[in-house]
Amino acid sequence: MVKAMIKTSTVALILALGSTTLPAHAENNEVVVSSESEITYELTKEQKKALEFYEAYLEELQDDSSEDDGKLRLLAAYDKNQKELRQGNVIEAFLNEDEGLTISQMSRLKDYADEARDTAAKYYKNDSMLRDAYRHFLWNYLGANDSRLGQTKTRVATTNHEWGLILRQDALDYYDQRLEYYTDLGLNGLEAMGPAFGDTLNRLPRMKRNKITSYSEFKQVADDSNVMDWNNNYYGRYYSYIGDKDDAFKQAKPFLILAENKVKTSDYRKVYDGNWYK
Repeated sequence: MVKAMIKTSTVALILALGSTTLPAHAENNEVVVSSESEITYELTKEQKKALEFYEAYLEELQDDSSEDDGKLRLLAAYDKNQKELRQGNVIEAFLNEDEGLTISQMSRLKDYADEARDTAAKYYKNDSMLRDAYRHFLWNYLGANDSRLGQTKTRVATTNHEWGLILRQDALDYYDQRLEYYTDLGLNGLEAMGPAFGDTLNRLPRMKRNKITSYSEFKQVADDSNVMDWNNNYYGRYYSYIGDKDDAFKQAKPFLILAENKVKTSDYRKVYDGNWYK
């Protein structure tokens, strides 16, 4: 935890302390009386586990070069949590962890995502849609051909990449609700952030499971870009048995969606019936 504290992470500081102090008048079944004048809120095991994963994610996968002077301003801690949820990266990472991926595996898949992005940019400089189609195809092709990942683990990560975007507003709304809950208990803004963020991270798998329960809901939740990417992800994994990536793309191309404006109702049905979104 020392390394995390040096990074001045608010979450790490909360984890290091392990508890926050509330006024004596705050009442809740999750608080323990520590004296006649104050009540201490102890982070639950579930909250600690979620926040510890978040710290590991920051250490291994997150690029914090966009932070002001590389430092986390105390007053901006809430905005940082909001930013993480709004970008969707931490959402997909936590879903990946819940579905069995390790940080190391996520890191390998991120490297393949970067390789696919760079290769697609070189191949299709002047066609953004074809570039996106090839990028998703190649990302899945490369991951599926990695013996340490294979099709199953690659599918988890590339599928949840779309879920990271889909669940952004749900996660932000829930985070605000939990902040209000802990603030009402008597925690100040900073003290409320750790448990609120931990609760939000732990809620994400349930959000995903409950978001789509029928085809009609799928059509409301998913958009053309999601359907296009899930479709092209699938064929990247399917054609991973072909040794050359360009030959594989040539074979897959008739089945790929090469632009969002080419997504049809039948594509929605195919992705839904095939469970390619799960």
